[in-house]
Amino acid sequence: MKGTTLVEKEKFLENLQKLVDLGKSKKNTLDMNDINDMFVGVDLSVEDLENTYQYLENKGIDVLRVMDDKGAIPFPILPSERAHWYA
Repeated sequence: MKGTTLVEKEKFLENLQKLVDLGKSKKNTLDMNDINDMFVGVDLSVEDLENTYQYLENKGIDVLRVMDDKGAIPFPILPSERAHWYA
């Protein structure tokens, strides 16, 4: 999170922990909506998203793919995947 304040970074880390707690309450799974809801109004880069997925994976939380009505995956899921944004 380049160019962010210490308070913003602390809030980001707080939200990551909340995601881990939420994931544990949901049988160690989250979906993209859970992540998006946690970071509403936060401008996350692709790198930030990849770091979020990696952090969750390291904590034993699986991020489930969420498909839109066209069968497209609107967000990258795994850090190893390239960022493909679908309209």
